[in-house]
Amino acid sequence: MSPAVGPEADAPSSARGARVLTVASLLVGVVNYAFSLALTHVLPIAQFAVVGAGQALLLTAGTVASTSVSWVLAQALLQARSVADRRAALWFSVCTNLVLGVLGGAVTFALASRFASPAASVVLAAGVFGVFCSATSVGLLQGEERLGLLGAGRIGEVLVKVAAGLVLVVAGAGAVGALGGFLAGSLLLVALGVVVARGDLRPVRGALRLRRLWAPALGVVGVQGLVAVLTSADLVLVAVLADDPAQASTYQAAMIVSRVPLFVATALSTSVFAVVVRDPARSAAALRRTSLAYALLCAPYAAALTVAPPPLLHVVFPSGYSLAGVLPWTAGAGLVLGWVVLLATYVQARTLYRRSVVAQSLCLVVHVAALVAGYLVAGVPGLAAGALAGFVVTCAGLFAAVPRSWRPAFALPRTVLLGSVVFAVALLALRPHVIAWVALAVVVGVGLALLGLRSTGPLPPAPDVTDPSRRLRILHLGFEDPRKPGSGGGAVRTREIDERLARHHDVTVLVSNYPGAVERVENGVRWVPVGLPLGYFTGIVSYFLAVPFAMRRFEADLVVEDFGAPVGSFLPQLWTAKPVVAVVQWLGAEEKAKQYHLPFHWVQNLGVRRHRTLIAMSEDLADRLRAVNPAAEVVVLPNGVVRDAFDAGGTRGDDVVFLGRLEVEQKGLDLLLPAFAAVADRLPGRLVIAGDGAGRAAVERMAVELGIGDRVVFAGRVEGGAKYALLASALLVAMPSRQETFGIVAAESLACGTPVVAFEIPSLREVVVAGTGVLVPAFDVAAFGAAMARLAADRAWLDVMGAAGRVHARGYDWDDVARRQDDLYRRLAGV
Repeated sequence: MSPAVGPEADAPSSARGARVLTVASLLVGVVNYAFSLALTHVLPIAQFAVVGAGQALLLTAGTVASTSVSWVLAQALLQARSVADRRAALWFSVCTNLVLGVLGGAVTFALASRFASPAASVVLAAGVFGVFCSATSVGLLQGEERLGLLGAGRIGEVLVKVAAGLVLVVAGAGAVGALGGFLAGSLLLVALGVVVARGDLRPVRGALRLRRLWAPALGVVGVQGLVAVLTSADLVLVAVLADDPAQASTYQAAMIVSRVPLFVATALSTSVFAVVVRDPARSAAALRRTSLAYALLCAPYAAALTVAPPPLLHVVFPSGYSLAGVLPWTAGAGLVLGWVVLLATYVQARTLYRRSVVAQSLCLVVHVAALVAGYLVAGVPGLAAGALAGFVVTCAGLFAAVPRSWRPAFALPRTVLLGSVVFAVALLALRPHVIAWVALAVVVGVGLALLGLRSTGPLPPAPDVTDPSRRLRILHLGFEDPRKPGSGGGAVRTREIDERLARHHDVTVLVSNYPGAVERVENGVRWVPVGLPLGYFTGIVSYFLAVPFAMRRFEADLVVEDFGAPVGSFLPQLWTAKPVVAVVQWLGAEEKAKQYHLPFHWVQNLGVRRHRTLIAMSEDLADRLRAVNPAAEVVVLPNGVVRDAFDAGGTRGDDVVFLGRLEVEQKGLDLLLPAFAAVADRLPGRLVIAGDGAGRAAVERMAVELGIGDRVVFAGRVEGGAKYALLASALLVAMPSRQETFGIVAAESLACGTPVVAFEIPSLREVVVAGTGVLVPAFDVAAFGAAMARLAADRAWLDVMGAAGRVHARGYDWDDVARRQDDLYRRLAGV
């Protein structure tokens, strides 16, 4: 993947989100600590032992759930190229988390029945199921990098958990009520995810067969599952091994307060995960800052627990809990466990599953052996020492799994290490003086925590393999988001070119807003919605009104303007002194002027005249631009075809396929349906209409009126591999367009080996050359139908044309187009 776009621009929002999430996790840790402390006062020791062991199982489930399939979902959303990819990833996460929730609940019930009542075991199982269900919400917010909202959800979750748990305990439900609070909290996160994903949360056929998601899901579950087992092994074993419930409760209370660093590490892992996945060039810097932040936030806390004065512990915990003998061990164990989580984050984000699982499996054996040996030698304090030893071994094993070149990222400055030692010594010296001890712990701890939060600030710019002086900041006024329903070939071109340019430049694209639009970074390109998420026409108007102000937010060396409906240009030369180049894929303001009775074409022609450099998709379009502005430099750079299209396989079927935006007038669907109806009895299959848009209802009515309603199938929006499979399996592809800027569907169809029938109009005559398809006189419906019937009757000729089309389509290469466009940009920017 390419480096993130404009690190100077997108880093502040990411850093703010990381800080919010980190602060939220600190609050969650504090609230969890307070909840556990309150339970030690309101529950008998024997019941608290059940709650402690149950919390361990829930923590295990939460660790696996929030950092397994949810991280796969986050990774898939960060890399999603379309709405279809996003929906498939969401549905995959929903289904797999439901299955994992059922399995996890069953395993939890079996384990809990060893130390808890049947009622408590059922509640624990339900809580685990709820935790897995909420994991999709976590992955969704993480993948969209809405870390602030995720932090708010985490706070809401713990508040609901505590409130519900305490109310149920006070009502007499005991341990069952305390554990029931976990289920209530997870339901809040589930509801949050449903609200955020309400537009995309729908069944997607074939989502569970996505190999690209199963492979990382299994790898992440393996890594994180072993981390979860490691995290909970001591808490479960002490409940099983200890003869005295008071000893088990003491150990569990000590571990609960010692594992505040675990919440911080999880939050930092969540915030850094997107950077490591999306931006390998800055992974080392991100991990280095994360390690420093973790040390500053958690080392003071662990040091304070290690040397906590016994009188203070007696005030905080009720009688019966003797923590002095175990707390120094558990404090160290909690700190080391956080490092384990950070290391596991890296190996998952960089997909180092196999080496990590092997190392963790060996370390887990050592860890369990240390726990049992420690308990047999010295009871619960020995088990605590064994836990610390096991965590240290595991941390070392994961560190060994990290490539050597990345290990320095986890090294801490000597000043931090020395400062931690001095702080611990000072606390130890003040241990007899409780008030002074508390004052020093609070002042130094808060100060270091603030420094830790500062270290989560914006990352420096990514190191560039080329000369930094030749790296451009490109601001692209892209008009249409490829994720937007109804988007066309222009949005495809913007995405394909800009993703390739982002390998060497910082690219930000301003697009029109729409319901569900989010600011995001995909494959190095930053997409920023502008305007209001209104209807089609009003949303476009708000985009053109807002762009002059929005573009002032971004530093740029070059501004690229896409001409877009209905007005074409918004005259960016009036708003910036930087070089401006226009990418003209469309000159149809005259038609829009007739449609809306407004002089849009005046603005379009003024925009063409104002530009000094224009990029056209075809020679026909270039001639039109030169006629309006003879003084301009017009460069012809056609669209391309992704290489996946050439790899699409399948047997030629019987269906005629139309692929495109359902816009009746421009795309000529009102011409295609009568042409198909006239020769339907001579065609072996159906008419498959793939795409979405405002014209669908009109097309459906027309099909019924023509008596071919049962022969017309609406496939909806089709993208990626499904699109190429549809084109490759078609009998032929019909393109009845009245106007095209390039005809990318025609090029893709030829690349898939499927001939095209189209009207002979500018642009298409350059793509559908002789021997690759049939061009009929413009808008002659009878000739169009006859051409389809003639080709359907001669499959041998279809195969010959299909082979010729593949050869011809090889000339449309996105990499070559992007290279030539890059050269033009560099020349215009003077680099």
